[in-house]
Amino acid sequence: MERKQRKTSFIKNIIISVLWVTTPAAIAMILYREKLPHMFAAGFIAGVVFGAFNLLCVERLVKSLIGGADKRKTRTAVASGVALAAMVSGLLAGLYYKIFDGFGALAGFTVVLAIMMAQGMKQINKLKETEQ
Repeated sequence: MERKQRKTSFIKNIIISVLWVTTPAAIAMILYREKLPHMFAAGFIAGVVFGAFNLLCVERLVKSLIGGADKRKTRTAVASGVALAAMVSGLLAGLYYKIFDGFGALAGFTVVLAIMMAQGMKQINKLKETEQ
């Protein structure tokens, strides 16, 4: 029997991969937090959330800008821009008030970027295979 392939978007595949990779890592960091720098686990989780939300907001912003000059699409673009600004402000406030570690946030954000690059390379390889 052949399995049905579900059609999921590229961004959803990235978010699913991020969850599969970072959830065990975050649990391990929480369990062994005394061996890590202070608030590193909280920073890692914040960085992952920031990276994933950033990816979703940028996707929505680009789709609304490419879509044309519709009033609803303009509102979506403005709302996505405001959401990105609020997210960056929240991240900077968390760093300023030492709610989480900056290096942890950087590590979490980098994991999201690395997974995004890996998924992109996988997609490119699929396109090359179908082209041949």
